[in-house]
Amino acid sequence: MTAQRAFSLIELLVVVAIIAVLAALCMPAYQNARASARRVECQQNLKQIYAGLVSYAGENNNMLPPAYVSTETGNDGQEQSWGYFIWPYLYGSFSTWKYPENCLQMGTPVYSVCRRNAFRCPATKQKMVPVPGAPSTSVKARYSYGLNCDPARLLGATTSRALPIPLLSVPASTTTAMIMETSFPVGNRYGYFEAYGLIPHMGGVNVLFFDGHCEGLALAQVPTDQNSLFWMGH
Repeated sequence: MTAQRAFSLIELLVVVAIIAVLAALCMPAYQNARASARRVECQQNLKQIYAGLVSYAGENNNMLPPAYVSTETGNDGQEQSWGYFIWPYLYGSFSTWKYPENCLQMGTPVYSVCRRNAFRCPATKQKMVPVPGAPSTSVKARYSYGLNCDPARLLGATTSRALPIPLLSVPASTTTAMIMETSFPVGNRYGYFEAYGLIPHMGGVNVLFFDGHCEGLALAQVPTDQNSLFWMGH
């Protein structure tokens, strides 16, 4: 009967080193796969939001809600935003809306517990990645998406965030942004580049367009000209 030879310390260290190398090689692929899954989940959120916006417009003379109505009162800004206006079209009624758990507010306080809903990007829930150079990079709001209100400037207003947005007055619907990823409900050019824009998807951003399709864009692909088709729609 032969005795079984035990592994030597050197052999064990070699095995551990090989496992560590394999883990290091697999980690980037795992991280990329997880990031891709979050991007897809975010796009699903945006499609759900689009259905809610279109349903709202169908009952409101083909007008989308204002991005943010600062003259109204509400809980921490939640009841002043477009997300609140379309909540019943996503979740049945306002009876399912809870404050502060929905975390649709902007700014402080930031609540540690937030209900899962379509207005929160899974990547942003993990880490907020602001647009480089935006002055409000320290904003810790839980809002993930902003409504592009620049098409409302077609009505002659210089400040468009409090105006309903004419859904059918955007002829360039395939190239005009409807929803941008921001930590503020105003997702126009100013809100994205100069205040609250986010790039949560590997340095890029998901964009929902007026025709209902979503695209993942690199930051360099987002136009900076506020009068471009991307922002204005004409």
